[in-house]
Amino acid sequence: MRPDRLIYDCRNQQLPLTLAVKNEGTIPIKVFDVDGGCACRKVDKSKLPAVIAPIEEFLVPVQFQSTAMHQPQNYSFQIETDHGVLGPPVTLQAVPDHYLTPGSITVNGLVEDEEGDFELTHRAIYRTGECPPSVDLVVPPQGGEGRSTFL
Repeated sequence: MRPDRLIYDCRNQQLPLTLAVKNEGTIPIKVFDVDGGCACRKVDKSKLPAVIAPIEEFLVPVQFQSTAMHQPQNYSFQIETDHGVLGPPVTLQAVPDHYLTPGSITVNGLVEDEEGDFELTHRAIYRTGECPPSVDLVVPPQGGEGRSTFL
């Protein structure tokens, strides 16, 4: 899979990627099955079985479930061939373009006419040369019983 680092739109629940299986040997390899190893990886098996000639690549579409993880993740695939089962490791760092923590803001300890502090982190990632995305924190008008709600 290339590239090994990916910025994705956090609104997408699935990441459509392609697993590239290359035959670096000198004889053809027949691929019978590709197993994603987890329900969070859906492998498109519509082109199986397939024969990969020497120096050729076989492209396998894979749908990854987005995880909002920021560190590199190691994935294992099993490729069943006429020469045995191969288990190439795949490392992917998929970073959501927006990240908010905490995901839901609840501050129960605020009392009217007293100062209250809390920390909110919003991270927006964009590619070099792109304009930073505009982000607005929407604060609704004060609700009933003297409470304010943050969205």
